[in-house]
Amino acid sequence: MKILDIFEATGSNSDVILNYSWTRSGDVLALGIAEFTDSIKIELEVNEKTKAGNVAYTILGIKMYVMEWNAKGNGSWTYFGDEGEVLSEGEWTIQRP
Repeated sequence: MKILDIFEATGSNSDVILNYSWTRSGDVLALGIAEFTDSIKIELEVNEKTKAGNVAYTILGIKMYVMEWNAKGNGSWTYFGDEGEVLSEGEWTIQRP
């Protein structure tokens, strides 16, 4: 699905401001969102059966953030620098009563 700039829309690909894509393979749904110059991308994968998944945020071709979670909702996140080095990371745990 492509979202066009309503002020410049002529029907050409140059008018696309956001591009959404999705695929399904078995129980895994993959969703991609890209800004019109492809300089910002968000890629999400979720197993619809287990609810485990991950999301990655990329700027100018450099992966900046990654989050991953398991079927219980526990997970981790990592923030990367421009050279791919880990700048910070952490984990979370779901507390259920």
